[in-house]
Amino acid sequence: MAIQRNPIFCLAQGAPVLLSAIRNAIDRSKTGLGHEAEMQALRDRYESLTRREREVMALVASGQKKTSRWGARHQRDHGEGTPRPGDAENEGRLLR
Repeated sequence: MAIQRNPIFCLAQGAPVLLSAIRNAIDRSKTGLGHEAEMQALRDRYESLTRREREVMALVASGQKKTSRWGARHQRDHGEGTPRPGDAENEGRLLR
């Protein structure tokens, strides 16, 4: 009975369970540290964006659509509407 009360003996009996718990804790810590490193890299990349790039990123992330001056001009020049002399598709109609 003296052997069972010996703390070294008890530790030796529970060693596999203790080692398993330590391994699991280390794995969880590695996972958490890896996630934190990824988040820090994203924060650093976001901080490197210009003010306008951040505005666009916010709009894209929220799903909103904002027409910029370039977008309006592109829509005007390349959208449906009155045929222009440079439109190859509509050139036949313009020559008639």
